Amino acid sequence: MENLKLYFDQFIIIKGKTEEMKMKLKNKFILPNTIILVISFLILLIYLIDNQKRVEYERLTEKTNRVSKLIVLTNRDNIYNFDAVALNKNIESFFRDKEIKSIKITDIFEKEIIGKKERKIPKGKLITKKLIISKGNERIGKAEIIFTDFYAMGKIKKMKNLIMLVAGSVLVIILITLLYITNTVVKPMLLFIEKFEKAKNGDLKVRVNIKGKDEIGKLGNSFNEFMMRLEEIAIEIKEGAEIISNSTNEINKANEELAEKASSQAANVEETAATTEEINSLVILNNKKTDQANILVQETTEKAIKVGGVSNQLKKSMENITRSSKKIENIIGVIDEIAFQTNLLALNAAVEAARAGEAGKGFAVVAVEIRDLANRSRKAAKEIKTLIKESGERVRSGDVLVENTILNLDEIVKEIKNINKIIEDIAQRNKEQTDGILQINMAVDELDEVTQINAGIAEETSASANILYEKASDFLEVISFFKIDEEIKEMNEVEK
Repeated sequence: MENLKLYFDQFIIIKGKTEEMKMKLKNKFILPNTIILVISFLILLIYLIDNQKRVEYERLTEKTNRVSKLIVLTNRDNIYNFDAVALNKNIESFFRDKEIKSIKITDIFEKEIIGKKERKIPKGKLITKKLIISKGNERIGKAEIIFTDFYAMGKIKKMKNLIMLVAGSVLVIILITLLYITNTVVKPMLLFIEKFEKAKNGDLKVRVNIKGKDEIGKLGNSFNEFMMRLEEIAIEIKEGAEIISNSTNEINKANEELAEKASSQAANVEETAATTEEINSLVILNNKKTDQANILVQETTEKAIKVGGVSNQLKKSMENITRSSKKIENIIGVIDEIAFQTNLLALNAAVEAARAGEAGKGFAVVAVEIRDLANRSRKAAKEIKTLIKESGERVRSGDVLVENTILNLDEIVKEIKNINKIIEDIAQRNKEQTDGILQINMAVDELDEVTQINAGIAEETSASANILYEKASDFLEVISFFKIDEEIKEMNEVEK
């Protein structure tokens, strides 16, 4: 609405200026330019005439000096020799110049040597030149030549008339051109005034049909674009007012629904707050249980590490038993070898005793006993060796079991550490969950506050919507003053 009012304020200003232009534009444009041109031409004319006069007088002055000296020089010998015929002939030749009024030559006593030559001239300024005629250092006569500026003034007058004719012609041409330009400008201005009058009365369909690439043509195009844009603005404003009028009804309905939803939302917020409080209690309990589990896991880890240490010691003990068993087996092997040798010796001793007869009976008995002892020792060594082998096998089986136990304990320790890490992650998540629940509690409080504010805003919006509906109705009544092109309105609706 403010933009539209601004446009029409500009309309009123332009209209006032164009009415003033209608009455005074010709005078404002032609009169100052005419005065300036006339004064300029007068100054130029005065300058040209004065300059021509100065040039002619300079020419005439130079001519009088030059001709006078030439008359004296050319007639000096004629006067000195008293040659009257040559003197007259020479004077006649100079007298043919119309700007010479008279020529008079006398002797030093001012007695005329030749008669005074003189012609009648109507008017004009006379220029007299008097010169002494000398032959060497001897004065032989005087010369008086009178010149007139009548013919020079005639040339100046002709030049003056010519300059005035040319200046007048140029001035007339310029005035005609100014008049043409003025009419070219004023006529479109009158057309603009007529169109502005129609626009002032609400007709926004007005356009000017001025073609051309000059300033007037550009002004016409700008005017048409301005009116088209103004018409589009009026259409948009009218459509916007209609939309506002329709939207206010929808806003009122939406406000009623919003008020109902706000009440429902407030109840939901209270339930959410209670549920959040319960979740918070569960999370705190979960944190406690997690701390207890973490302690148990740490204790289990320590025990598993101790068991692992004992298993390593057991493995080392079994390795020592295995080494000792191997040593015993070696010793038993030596004992078995000794028993075998002893048995052979006892056999040999028995053979020798048999050969000795009665003398060797006692020795034979001893040899038999030794042989029996050697056999028992060998048998006992074999049994010990068998037992040691069985014990070695059991030790090796136990060693394998210990190694498997150590490996399983290592895996258990790793798993316990993973469980410990998981419990720590759970504790961290519980802490984050606790922080999140606190934030949720804060958000719920804010949501409750916003819900209350929304309820108040809904009431205020409803009141504002009613006021807006009234203003939209008034605005539609105002905008109906303008006449717009229905085709443009339909095109805008199609584009939307």
